[in-house]
Amino acid sequence: VQQVTIQVSDALSGDQENVTLVESGPDTGVFVGAIALSSVLGGTQDDDFLKTATGNQVAVSYMDPDFAPDTCAKSIITLAPGAADLQVTQSVNDSTPDQGQSIVYTVKVKNNGSAQATSLVISDAAPAGIAYIVGSATYGDFDYDTGTWMVGQLPVGVEAILTIDAEVTGESGASIVNTTFVQAKDQSDTVPGNDAASTTLIVNPADLQLTQSVNINAPDEGQVVRYTVNVKNNGP
Repeated sequence: VQQVTIQVSDALSGDQENVTLVESGPDTGVFVGAIALSSVLGGTQDDDFLKTATGNQVAVSYMDPDFAPDTCAKSIITLAPGAADLQVTQSVNDSTPDQGQSIVYTVKVKNNGSAQATSLVISDAAPAGIAYIVGSATYGDFDYDTGTWMVGQLPVGVEAILTIDAEVTGESGASIVNTTFVQAKDQSDTVPGNDAASTTLIVNPADLQLTQSVNINAPDEGQVVRYTVNVKNNGP
């Protein structure tokens, strides 16, 4: 079984990559091979990812001198889209806030895969008891009314960060869960188990202490007395 290295290129991106073709069997003269796709048009040559469009095919002809008579063996290389392993995390700066307090959520998504993620959309709608005020992202745009983060493209190895300023509107003692997840993307995901994350916060309950006293414990009939009622908030 023989193998041969050929070079494929894409006219649009100008990328050139080497592909190893392996003979399908002893003296068959049929060689097969494959190369992964990267949608990043500007990139490094000889990185084993051809910068081109998804679904393109390359027809390769190779003359095998050891297969008599000399035969032109054609191999079709289908450019498969690479995979994007999107890792999502979420945190909050205070997990036990007071009602009416301002808090900050931080959402991160990192591409640990082998291909750039495209058309990436992250969903993080405000749960009941939380009112979003404003959001700021290092990649794309965030609509705090819908909780939709339009990331767009996310290159391999890059982490995008979203910070959301919010107000706690839930009642004291309420447990509030906020969940972030990958809503849409073009690529397959090799590790779907890390596509979502959530945080839980507990709104601080109020500890109200009530006391009552009277200025005269044993008054005479017709005597005026004064009651005093005190209420104290011991927190937290």
